[in-house]
This record gives sequence, structure tokens and C-alpha cells, in this order.
Amino acid sequence: MRRKFLLAMTFLVTVLLCRSTLAMSLEERNLICSFASMAAYSSDTSKLIREELTARGWTLEEITAYATKADAKALLLRRSTDGGRINILAICGTEDQKDAEIDLRVKLVPFDVTGGSVHQGFSDYAEVLLSNERIIALLNELETTGEKLYLTGHSLGGAAAIMTAARLTERGLSDRLEVITFGAPAVGDRYFVEHFNGRIKIDRITVSGDPIKKSLRALGYMHLGEAVKFKPAKSVDHFRHKMAVYLDCALRNYYDARAAAGLLDGTSGGGKIYVAPLRIVAGSFDRSDEQYIAWIVRDVLRARGKGLTFDPTLMAVIERAHYEDDFTDVAQAEFKLARAAGCDRVLIQLIGIRTEREARREIEKVTLERIVCDLQGFPLSMQTSSMSTKDVTALEAVMIAQWRSPL
Repeated sequence: MRRKFLLAMTFLVTVLLCRSTLAMSLEERNLICSFASMAAYSSDTSKLIREELTARGWTLEEITAYATKADAKALLLRRSTDGGRINILAICGTEDQKDAEIDLRVKLVPFDVTGGSVHQGFSDYAEVLLSNERIIALLNELETTGEKLYLTGHSLGGAAAIMTAARLTERGLSDRLEVITFGAPAVGDRYFVEHFNGRIKIDRITVSGDPIKKSLRALGYMHLGEAVKFKPAKSVDHFRHKMAVYLDCALRNYYDARAAAGLLDGTSGGGKIYVAPLRIVAGSFDRSDEQYIAWIVRDVLRARGKGLTFDPTLMAVIERAHYEDDFTDVAQAEFKLARAAGCDRVLIQLIGIRTEREARREIEKVTLERIVCDLQGFPLSMQTSSMSTKDVTALEAVMIAQWRSPL
């Protein structure tokens, strides 16, 4: 299940990053960097994300620099496109006790020639990272090619990204840098911020209710960069500092932007499998989530599936009893449309939430039921997949369940 989760999460970001041009909307960029920040961690799940990114044409390099004062870890993601090469350096957040000690090293120490002071732990982390031979070679290369470098990270990783950008700005590289952080704490005092304000492009993404963004203010710290505020959906009940919450917000913003641009409208034809409107079980999800769920399910099918023709209607909210009594009655209209479109099969999908008991605990799981049948309603294949919402949001769980049922 964990591997399927990663495949689901990484597919969308790789689709976005496979574009033939470097031009990206802010929503695309934020979503891409949220995936990169997740991949920077060294857990088993992050390693699987890296495997999938590699399979999608990305070159990934794990960069580590060990020293007494910090063990710096980052992931370099690169992909060549017709418009140039994309370079993303995602810095790992807090993972172990040594990282936690860096977070707690809150003493303000002088930062070079700025006259300002910075968080000792974050400064140590960036200094160790920049001493890595591979990072030195990368920076020399970028100075020669003039390519842009995206610096990103979550929590400690975001703070280290800002500190790294500050040091590189002193080297005259500010015009080639773009920093995107998620839930990063402040890194320096007022004099540090005044020195670098306007010199580095920093989008400091925060989620309302995340306590980390205010954690160091009482000690004289100030934030550097433009604050980009994400507001979690009411249906999201996870701890606000979790990367999953930031990803959920980025997903919603991305689909909102696509919908506003008319990029989610229309159907595609020519395929032999007719995709009926998604059936969403009434009461399973927050009503405000249903549209996003339908968009995600169709978007994933459209990007990955071949030989598909989509019904012009996106979704239908139905009672489970209605569906289970006789699904062919529910889909009769789609059978007629499938015949008219020259299709020979119909794909029917039902998604909802079920409560299951595991290890003496009740767990809510998003469950996707998928049936492919002929035009007479005879089932040719049936699949069921599910994903718990314990550690991911409903939208993310839908993506996982969708990917666990390949056509």
C-alpha cells in the first residue's frame, strides 16, 4: 500500500515536470516543489518516490555532508526540456535527533558582513551543505550556464534553503535563485532581513494554524521573503505543520487555477473504453471536496490511460444502495452514449469512504470500486482498492486508491 501511495503522489508531479518548456504557473511550481520537498526526506516512502521520479526521466542525486555541527541532506532533481534544464535542490527537514538539536540551537550569531544575526543551527546546516564537493561543482556549473536553481524544503529544510540562498546571494547568484519554502521558521533578525529584503526571490508558504511560523518571534527573529498563505480546507483535520497538509493545499490551488483557465473542460474521444461519470457515494466526503475528487480521478485517467473516451458529465452523487441494487440500471444512459461514440466497453467507478476495523481501531478508508463491462452490461473486470485517511488527506487518498486500480 505504501508503494502505491507513492506512485499516486509522484505521478502528478512528474506529469507537471515533463512539460517541454520551463514556463510554469505559480500553482504548478508550488505543487512541484511540494513533491520535491517530500522526496528530500530519507524514509522508505521517500526513496520510493525517488524511484518513480527516476523512471519518469528525472536525474536524482542524493547529497549528504556530514560534520560535527550538522548532517546536511538534500536531493538534487534535474530534467532537460526543450526550453532548458530544470534544477531543483530540495533540502531535507527534521528527521532525527541531530536535526532536532539543530532546530534547538536558537542562539543568534553574526552573519558575515550584513551586520545582522541568524539562527546558529540553520546557519551551521547551510554551511555544511555548501561545503559539499557536489554542491560546489553544481554552483560552478550554474555560474557557467546561467541556469536557474530552485531551492525548496519543508520546515528545517525550508529554513536551510533560505540560509543557503543568502550565502549564494553574497556570491552574486541571486538572479539565478528562486526559493520556495513550506512551513519554515524565521532564520534571522531585523538587520539580516533588511540586508537581504528584495535581493532574493523567496516565497515563504505557510498554512493557517501552523505553529512553526511564529515559533521564534519572541527571540527577536523576523521572516525574510514574501508570505504566501495557504488556507486548508475544512475537511482537512491533520496537524497543520504536516507536509501532507501543504500538499493538499497545493493540489486544490493547482486545480482551481486549471479550472479558471478552462483547462479542465471538455472531453477526449477516439478511445474504445467509455468512461462514465464518477459515482461518489453520498455523504462520504465533504461536499466541497467532491469537485476536486472528480477532477483528480479524471485527470489521472486522462494522463495515464490510453484508448479512453470521457462522458461530458464529470460526476454524479448517488446513494450506495441505488448503485448496489443494479449498477447496469444506473449506467444505461452511458451504454447508449458509448455505442454512439463507437466504444465497445464502459468504465464505471464508484468512490466513497468505509469504516473498517484494524488492530481494535476503527479506520476510515477511501474505497474505489471499478468495473469494466461490455455494452450489454456484462462485467469484464472488477477491481477494488482502498487507502486509509489516517496519514493523508481525502484528496491524497483518492489519488492513491485510483492508482491502485490500473486499467
